[in-house]
Amino acid sequence: CTADSCNKTTGCVFTLTQCDYCQNPGPGLPPVVCQQTDPCNPASCNSNNGSCTTTPVVCNDNNLCTTDSCDSSSGSAVCVFTPVNCPYTDPCNPQSCSATNGNCIVNPVNCDDKNPCTTDTCTNNNSNATCIHTPIACNNNDPCNPQSCNVTNGNCFTTPVVCNDNNPCTSDSCVNNGGVAQCQFTLNPCPNSDPCNPQSCNVNTGSCFATPVVCNDNNACTNDACVGTSGSAVCTYTYKGCSGNTACTPKSCNVTTGVCYDLTPPNCNDGISCTTDSCAVNSGSSGYTCNHTPVNCPAGFDCTTAAQCNDNNACTTDTC
Repeated sequence: CTADSCNKTTGCVFTLTQCDYCQNPGPGLPPVVCQQTDPCNPASCNSNNGSCTTTPVVCNDNNLCTTDSCDSSSGSAVCVFTPVNCPYTDPCNPQSCSATNGNCIVNPVNCDDKNPCTTDTCTNNNSNATCIHTPIACNNNDPCNPQSCNVTNGNCFTTPVVCNDNNPCTSDSCVNNGGVAQCQFTLNPCPNSDPCNPQSCNVNTGSCFATPVVCNDNNACTNDACVGTSGSAVCTYTYKGCSGNTACTPKSCNVTTGVCYDLTPPNCNDGISCTTDSCAVNSGSSGYTCNHTPVNCPAGFDCTTAAQCNDNNACTTDTC
């Protein structure tokens, strides 16, 4: 283990060198041979002292989520990288290994259906994760104002039931009929204080208008009128009468034209020229009386013939 040389000045020089004790364990000794009993821990000779030491095979995949080991069952060193086994007890919250630190972390199943109107949950269904999307329940206690969910923000909003019969003469409303929305169309009342001019509603404008009761007996000789009696309309037909119509000057009305015309007056002629004949209407009663007023003739001219002296009495003999 020395390098020997001669120095002309000092003489022999013995310089210590690196000695390989594995190859030269000593004078007359063979090189050191280490026994290989475990491929995963191979033995090698230490050249500094000639001893055999084992150096384990390094199995490292630089993955914190594997357990690295060496397998010599086949007679050779084989690196085995076994994944870290995280506990699996809840399928909705499976665990996996963190590549950052090798710890097991929970990764909840994402059941988000991107619909704000559902409540999203995960359930264990025979060891399988099953997503359930339950619709948000909005308040529907009032069937006339049902609520539904806004798919934009998940808020409940009301959509009133529209009751419209397109008739301005009705008041339209919605009522709760045993939990069912029912439309009601109530006719708007019009004032009807005058039965001869009843009012009704205009379906185009919703305004009330009067339609007078028509009283017409198709007789031009009557005045036709409507009279409100006890809340009912009663037609009256009053005869117009003719001006100057008396028992002595009878007149009648033409029902077609309404024009009065003369009837044949009573005949009050007694056939006596020495009387003035006239007709007088009886006072306070109907009928008439014929008056025969003697004519005051000049002396000697009272009569000229016996016929002029007829007193219409069969029991007298009339002479002139």
